[in-house]
Amino acid sequence: MKIVLIAALTERSKAYAQILRFLGIRLSEVVIYGTDKTNLLGVNSEGLFPRGGVHASNLFVPDFKEALQETVVNANWSYSIIDESDVNSEKLLEKIRKISPDMIIFSGYGGQIVKGPLLEFPLVHIHSGWVPEFKGSMTLFYEILQDGECAASAFLLNDKIDEGKIIKRKKYVVPHDINLDYVFDSIVRADLLKEVVLSFIKDKKFSFEEIEDQENLFMPYYIMHPLLKHLTLLKIGYEHD
Repeated sequence: MKIVLIAALTERSKAYAQILRFLGIRLSEVVIYGTDKTNLLGVNSEGLFPRGGVHASNLFVPDFKEALQETVVNANWSYSIIDESDVNSEKLLEKIRKISPDMIIFSGYGGQIVKGPLLEFPLVHIHSGWVPEFKGSMTLFYEILQDGECAASAFLLNDKIDEGKIIKRKKYVVPHDINLDYVFDSIVRADLLKEVVLSFIKDKKFSFEEIEDQENLFMPYYIMHPLLKHLTLLKIGYEHD
């Protein structure tokens, strides 16, 4: 069974790699794309960590100061580096075609949309929002603002925004002392990824949640206005020095 991680240089990719290493998962390949100078969402985490470190009750907390490549090497996984930041690049597609994986864990840069031939493969995406109600951008914040809680959803990517076949969804308690954008977002996504990967390895197939077709009932969210984001943080009593 071939499991591949497509990883941008982001906090989310660090969280994914570290939890998979912790679980002892054998990845067939890690395809790292982009560079540390890539000007895309999720790259720079400097200044996000509170004094005393990050704590999240009952959740695996990665060492965000550990470089992605360091984790990959320590796990003894085969890896390749593609110095292009476009997830739809021909180089990346060619690499995936050669491997022909049974499961691809996708961890891209924020705002990127997978298109065309790459969608022919089973790409698992973990979205920080309860789909189909919360799809689109910054849904972690919109869900907190509206419902006072947050969630993550795992699904197979297709050519629509956050409307692929749902594998699993899970609710989480919102912390008041952790950066939400990159740190807690990465932690909850990695937590759900853990459950999805272990289930896939055990069953040797994907299992999907049966929900009514509601894709036309909910419109995608877009980047949140800074004032609304501030109000969301006030709602949870966010504390960060």
